[in-house]
Amino acid sequence: MQEPSLSLADNPDRHFIERFIADGARDLPVPGSPLARQLYMRLLRASHGAVDASFQIGMDFTQGGGVIQGGIVAAMLDFGLAFAALSVLDTGRTAVTTSLNVNYLRPASTGLYHVHAVLEKQGRTLIYASAKLLDANERPIAIASSPMAIVSM
Repeated sequence: MQEPSLSLADNPDRHFIERFIADGARDLPVPGSPLARQLYMRLLRASHGAVDASFQIGMDFTQGGGVIQGGIVAAMLDFGLAFAALSVLDTGRTAVTTSLNVNYLRPASTGLYHVHAVLEKQGRTLIYASAKLLDANERPIAIASSPMAIVSM
């Protein structure tokens, strides 16, 4: 049995960021992704090729040492990278992370986090983006970069 293919018409995140930019919106919860909702993701600001988002991370996402599990840190960065890419793509196209390079700079405890992500370069088939994750005191927690494949749906 062949898996159903996705279409961008089914991608609520691309539509959300498109409307967010068009409306000049500020500070709205991201409704489309179940994980974004669990991480209390809010899109703070967005323009074509750049986004700022916040996350409120609770104890459910910590590991045994009481700090946020590294995969959750990577997920926050990946959300930022993806939304930056989605901000420039037309209907019928999406971006898929092909590789994610994360450098962890310090442990992260529960609380409020801010991701700033920007596109570095957009080609015909790839988008390159970078992101940084800051804590509530604006201290850098981690940085990431990613090439993302541009996929037509």
